[in-house]
Amino acid sequence: MAGRGFLVDAVDPCHAMVEATRGRAAEAGVQSRIITATGDVHALPFPDQSFSLVVALGVLPWLPEIGKPIREIARVLRPGGHVIVSVDSLWQVRQALDPLRSPLLWWPKRIVRRLLQLKYTAGGLARPTSIRAFRRALRGADFNELRGTAIGFGPLTFFDQEILPRSAGLCPASAPLGPNGMIE
Repeated sequence: MAGRGFLVDAVDPCHAMVEATRGRAAEAGVQSRIITATGDVHALPFPDQSFSLVVALGVLPWLPEIGKPIREIARVLRPGGHVIVSVDSLWQVRQALDPLRSPLLWWPKRIVRRLLQLKYTAGGLARPTSIRAFRRALRGADFNELRGTAIGFGPLTFFDQEILPRSAGLCPASAPLGPNGMIE
C-alpha cells in the first residue's frame, strides 16, 4: 500500500514483526510512508475515526474472541471508511474433513473429553469461528453486511496430518468490509 502512495500505520503486538516491517519498508524504499508501532488490536493506539481503511488479515483467527477487536476497528474507522478482515470459518472444508477439527464431531468429542476429564486447549493454533458468530460480532460493532466471500480451503488434514500440500489451497475465508463495516 505504501508503494502505491498511501500512508500506512502498521501495528503488531510482536516487536520482531514490527522490526521486520521496518526492514521490508526500507528495502522497498517506502520507509517514509510507513509508521510502525507495537500495539494490540484490543486497544489500538489511535484516536477515534483515524483511518479511511483498516486491514486486518490473519489477525482475527488467532484471537480467542473477536467482538472487542472488531469494535476497536470500528472505533478507529472514519465514517464511510472501509475494512478488510479475514477469519477462518468453522465450517470450511479443511475443518470438516478432519475428525480432530470437524464441527460435526464437536459434541461427541466434548462428551468424551468430559468423561475422560481431559482439557483441550488450542495453544498457538488459529481459532476458527462460525460465520454466524462473525456476523454477530460485526453487527455488535454496527457493521452491516453487503457481501461476504470465502476463498481457499487449505491446508487439508486428516487427524492433524496434512493430506495435501499447502500449495493446493488458498487463503482462509475472508470478508472485505466497506463503509460502516459493510462487507463488499
